[in-house]
Formats: sequence, structure tokens, C-alpha cells
Amino acid sequence: MSAKPSLGSAYDRRDRTRYDFIRLLGTGGFGATYSARKRGDRSGRVWAVKVFEDRIVIDAQGREKLLRFSTRDVKQEYLVSEVIRERMAALCQRGVVCAITYFFNKDRTRGYIVFPYVEAGTLLAWLRTTLYPEMQSYRDALGTANGEEMAILTLDRIQSTALWMATRLINILDDLHSQYIYHRDLKPSNILVDGATPILIDFGLSCVIPDGRLDSLSNDPIIGCPDENSVGTQRYKDPLSAFKYPDSQPSTIARYTSRFDIYAMGKVLQQLFDDDRANLTRSPVVRNTEFMPRGLYQLLGDMTGERDGAVATPIAENVSFVEERRLFRAFNRRPTMAQVAERFEEIYRQWRAEIDLRYTTPPSSESSSSSSSPSEQSASSSQNDPDQL
Repeated sequence: MSAKPSLGSAYDRRDRTRYDFIRLLGTGGFGATYSARKRGDRSGRVWAVKVFEDRIVIDAQGREKLLRFSTRDVKQEYLVSEVIRERMAALCQRGVVCAITYFFNKDRTRGYIVFPYVEAGTLLAWLRTTLYPEMQSYRDALGTANGEEMAILTLDRIQSTALWMATRLINILDDLHSQYIYHRDLKPSNILVDGATPILIDFGLSCVIPDGRLDSLSNDPIIGCPDENSVGTQRYKDPLSAFKYPDSQPSTIARYTSRFDIYAMGKVLQQLFDDDRANLTRSPVVRNTEFMPRGLYQLLGDMTGERDGAVATPIAENVSFVEERRLFRAFNRRPTMAQVAERFEEIYRQWRAEIDLRYTTPPSSESSSSSSSPSEQSASSSQNDPDQL
């Protein structure tokens, strides 16, 4: 039998460590990520190694484009992890995958960043295999005789699971924003799910503001922050990100604002509570609100600028002065992450109160209320064990 072809390796000359690649984990705009083991390490511990090199990518118009490898990209992504570790060490253990080290090959044509390896799939895979089948089970139960009780229990379980996931995602991003760290490439493929716990990865496009001085035109050089036009994945990219601010406004706000993250998080949350399969292949728009607790639809609309399923469209390069001012005001009406967290906590509190009331209702009252349809109760549900959250 022929030997399995090698995926290659990476050698860190500083500590004379060689990482032998095991399998490809994924690819992105800046390179590929592999699982790997340190050669000679008897523990057999697995690491994740992100490889940076020149790459050919396809742009939005379907044209090939050469992305040049830059040593700065490697250093900047590593430094973001260092800032997170310095400011919020616990977050590296429970919500973010932080880099361990970085190095380059001898002729500096490739760069490498080493991360702890997490045995977990992406949020997108988790939705397809876990949450969306439950949503279909709910609809199937509605179509059967005497299936309403089962549908209610299923709806409770769906909302409880989605709220659990959403709460943790919001808390992670709120923690980052509280330290003026902005991810700027939020999407399901950059979120791992370990059991039922989300973990944020890939800070290659991230931005760190020193001391949070967003309004200062004299900011010192910052960590990260690639050009705003390169930030984010198109289907999760804020249409207002291309908006050119009025001359009277600090240009730093346009590049470094946290509201780009908030738009993308709104899109991710839409997919948590809406199983429309079209949402998996293009920019998601809320169509199904049956799984959303009361108040969530309004919050998601505020985060994304969408109302009643309308899609916010990219801003034209040349707009009138009046339109420019209107867009500027609309952009700044977006809630901050702290405000999102506060409103979401209230949504959860109301949902939990409704669930507690349902499960503590005496049997006589419960039988009289069972005639209402699950769709009428979809704004107030939980799991069989509501103490999960």
C-alpha cells in the first residue's frame, strides 16, 4: 500500500519546532488552516496552523485577483490575540481562539500562526444538522392529529437553544467591544460550536483602537484595521460600510466603527431564528418570525437597518448632500453592542417569564389554554428544562 501523501509542514526556527500538517481545516482570503502536530511531541497534542502566502482569489465580479502575502498581516493578527489576552485573558479560554505564536519560513514567503485546536464544527454546520431539523420537526408536528402539544415542546426547545447560542455570541462581542476590539468579519463560518458553546475565530481583519478614542483625529497607529473596503464577507457586510462621511466628521469613525460588527451580528442572529434555506447561500433576510421571541424582530431590524423583509442596498458613490446627511444619521442610530446586549437581556427575561408561567400553570387552566395554536404561542416558549439558560 502506498504511503499517504504528506500535506507538508512548517518549521519555527526560533524554538526549532516543526509542525507536521494532518488535514486541511479551511481556507480564507489570507490562506489555509491545517491541523498539525509538533514533531517529536509525545503528548500528541493537535494544533491549528494558519498559513499565509500569495493566493489567487475570485472577486465579487468573478475576476481573478492576486492577494499578496504580507508579513504585517501575520504580525497584526497575532497582536490582536495578544491584546485580547492582555485585556481579557478569560475570554481566550471561553469564547475566542487566541493565537499562541507566529513565525515565517526562511525566505519569508510564507507566514504561520499557531492556535489551540478546537474539535468543533462551524455555526453553519451546526444550524444545518441541529437547529434546522428541529424547526422542520415543529412544522411536521403541526400537520399531524393531536400534534400540537408536541409542537409546543419542540418550539420551546428551538427557542431555548437559539437563545442560549445568541446570548453567548452577544456577550462575546460585547466583551470585545468594551475593550475597543472589533472583529469586522463576523459570519457563521467564523464561529465554531463546541457542544452548544460558540467560539469566535479568525481575527485577520480585526481592529483595535487604543484607549477607544474613536473621535480623535490624532490617534496613534492602531493594531490591524485593513482598509474598510476589504472588510467583511459580502453577504454579511454592512451596505453602509462604503458610505463616505461628511468632511466635518472624523474619518477614523468610518474605518473603525463598531457598527459594522453589529450589522453582521444581526445577520447571524437572523439565521439562528429563521431556517429559510435561501439564507444559507445569500444575504439572509427575515422571512419566518415564528421562532422569534417577542421583541427580537424589532431588535434585528435596528441592528441591520431592515424593516419588513426589505434589504438595505449598498450606498452609491455619489449622493446628494441631503442624502449624505440622512445616511450619516441613520448609520449612527444603529445601537451599540452594549445596547444590543441590554435589549436582548430584556427579550430573554420576558420570554423566560412567559415560559415559567406556562410550566407553573395548574392542570385545569393548562387544559383550557391548550386550544391555542403553537403559532399563537411562538413568541413565548422554552425547553423542557427551562433552567438550561
